[in-house]
Amino acid sequence: MTPENENRNEKLVIFVNGKKKTSEEDGVTNPMSVDAIARLAGLTADTGVVRRRQGEDGPVGDPLTGEVPIKNGEHFVVTRKNVEGGRR
Repeated sequence: MTPENENRNEKLVIFVNGKKKTSEEDGVTNPMSVDAIARLAGLTADTGVVRRRQGEDGPVGDPLTGEVPIKNGEHFVVTRKNVEGGRR
């Protein structure tokens, strides 16, 4: 096994909107598409914006696109692109 393959098979844990997601239960892989990360929060890349957060309460970065390299313990924030109001 090459080091690259070992990294792909390691048990990964990330946090999406503060909730723990794992390689074993949620399908976290390295790398992941922005769409796959958004789906962990119940959205898609078409309906949500995915950003990397520095730590649990740190600043949030710019929107991510395409394939994202994943590191164990990383935090991501997924928000809706459009928020629609209800009737009055």
